[in-house]
Amino acid sequence: MNHFVGLFVDPATGMVGLCKEGGLSFMYPVPSTDSLTYEHLGVCLQGDVSLHDSENLLEAARLTRDQLDSEVLESVLSSEDPVAVATEVAEAIANTQSKENMSYRETLESLLLPIGDVHKLLALLVAELDPSYEDEMIETADVQDSETQLAMSQLFASPVSERLLADIVGRRCLARLMVTTDLLLLISLLQHQGKVQNVNRVLYKLSTLLQNYHTLHWLCCQSVVPTSPLSLENNMRQLAALNISSCSRQPPINSGYIPMSYVPFFAREM
Repeated sequence: MNHFVGLFVDPATGMVGLCKEGGLSFMYPVPSTDSLTYEHLGVCLQGDVSLHDSENLLEAARLTRDQLDSEVLESVLSSEDPVAVATEVAEAIANTQSKENMSYRETLESLLLPIGDVHKLLALLVAELDPSYEDEMIETADVQDSETQLAMSQLFASPVSERLLADIVGRRCLARLMVTTDLLLLISLLQHQGKVQNVNRVLYKLSTLLQNYHTLHWLCCQSVVPTSPLSLENNMRQLAALNISSCSRQPPINSGYIPMSYVPFFAREM
């Protein structure tokens, strides 16, 4: 599958492009690259997540929500910094050695591991919840990523291309935290959706929102670096030859966090 791996913004032409493994999949004109909204990107963003995978993701979110006590759950839903509270949630679950929690981790594994590359990053949640997971594994992966990032960035001349590559291959050491953040987002969406008549429609919408989340994350937290159309086209040809797959949903490297106030905004789109 030709997965979404990033976003290009070209202020010179007022165009926004979605980047997939095979190259630039779509260029879309917007009124202003300084104030992009969900509506501007709606034509570009298309869900490629199966309903079966969506059901598994939502079930994982429900299980996670049920594991949290009321105080932690309230903190999740009210916090303006989901990245910070994600650490607390992950630690609370990982430090509970009950039979119920062991069963919960096994169930999560059965739900998340069969999902393909689109949500491969989410499978790392199992490692996050496993107390035997060693931090040395992260450090080793981070070194390898740094070497890969350096080699790949040498192919590119413009700052926007180097940053996109860093977004894709960098910061593996933060992957476990970001995985938990994704589940927290799903939990919050479930809380906001209320009673649903058409379950399949909502599952599809939530899976699409999960895909759109990292793009909106990038838009909210990154400054735009101008690049000429010629440079953009040249960079995309080089990117298309890299055959990127396992990091297709890697969160942005300098993304900060997305405020939880965006969750009701997502929910209104259903």
